[in-house]
Amino acid sequence: MFTVNQPKDLLFFIEPMDLVEHNNELIELEEQYKIEIFKIMKELSELLRDHLPIIDDIYRKISEADSYIARAHLHILISI
Repeated sequence: MFTVNQPKDLLFFIEPMDLVEHNNELIELEEQYKIEIFKIMKELSELLRDHLPIIDDIYRKISEADSYIARAHLHILISI
């Protein structure tokens, strides 16, 4: 059962106990899901941490290439 406070009234919803139990189970499963996602993200972060210099180098090279491509596109647009 839960309540909703309205400006003038107090409104009550009565749920069947089976539904309350299923909702509680759903909430628990969602919490377990979030915890598992956090564990996965933490593990991936730890695995990638050792490779940060390489990842950073690749990121810089891709950014530079993207800059050249953007300038080339701009030159083409201006030349038309």
